[in-house]
Amino acid sequence: MPKGSHLKQKQMKQLIKFHQNGKLLLVLIALAIAVTTSAQQFFEDPDIQIRKIDIAEKFNKIEVRGNAVIVLTNNLTNSVVLRGDVNDLQEATASVKKGKLVINATRSYSGSKFIIYLPAGSINSLVTFGNTQILSSGIIKVSDLEILLAGPSHVSIRHEGNLRITPGMGYEITDGRK
Repeated sequence: MPKGSHLKQKQMKQLIKFHQNGKLLLVLIALAIAVTTSAQQFFEDPDIQIRKIDIAEKFNKIEVRGNAVIVLTNNLTNSVVLRGDVNDLQEATASVKKGKLVINATRSYSGSKFIIYLPAGSINSLVTFGNTQILSSGIIKVSDLEILLAGPSHVSIRHEGNLRITPGMGYEITDGRK
């Protein structure tokens, strides 16, 4: 066999091998895309929805009843956003009485907690009744905010301004930092 033809065969084998490896790579990429798409469809819960409530009346106090994750924001509007099971969202209520916004999220058919996004900048009192977790969306700016906790709660807030946290009767505050 002439030397040039042996070189061409070797190059042809490498090209075929590269082509086969390319097919394998293409199959692996397609498989990865299919698995990712399938996982997204599996983990997205169609029963979880968001409900925005625009509050017409002015309020400077908020009371939350029920098991919830409360996220304090710097939003300056009088809007409250609830995220949770579609059946639970239909039962949740929000009303203003004498300058206090009362959010009742006590009925939970699904057993999951609501996530409630609340504007923190214009309020001076937040009272919770239930098993709550209170977080901040970034660093919130408050002038003078007192949080009263009536129930087992976890609070992790980054803030600027005067913030006081007071436990309800029978509860105490512990510092989880080490």
